Amino acid sequence: MGDVVLFSLDGSGASYILSILERPERTQRGTELAFDGDLSIRVEGGRMSLASDEALSLSSKDFELAAEKGRVMIDTASFFGRLVENNIERIKIVADAMDSIIRRAVQRFTSSYRYVEEHEEVQSASTRMIVDGTLTMHTKNTMHIAEGHVKIDAEQIHLA
Repeated sequence: MGDVVLFSLDGSGASYILSILERPERTQRGTELAFDGDLSIRVEGGRMSLASDEALSLSSKDFELAAEKGRVMIDTASFFGRLVENNIERIKIVADAMDSIIRRAVQRFTSSYRYVEEHEEVQSASTRMIVDGTLTMHTKNTMHIAEGHVKIDAEQIHLA
């Protein structure tokens, strides 16, 4: 906007910009392509690449990304949002460390398996476990330490 151009007008009324004669000095030089209505960019039989030396920004009221396969490689990433919904067949995470800070968590599983190679520790104000069937704990050694009392309440108790 604000450029002084040399243009040509042909016999059918079509106009062509032949040269930019003057461009106002701006502290921030930028170029903008603006279109009215819908716009589609399509590459047939080839690839398309968008690249920038500094930053690449996408902004829209609604955003959709679809591909048969995809890869995202980002050195450091941040996501800020209000809601994330996932419908995924399988998730695999491989990491050196994982920290989660969550005010409240609810998980529902049909079956759950956890394998801890070295040490597992749970620290909580209180813990309650409700099992509909049988609770089995198999250990080499077991210690129950209580500062108060230990209560075992059952119809039958077998100590062997």
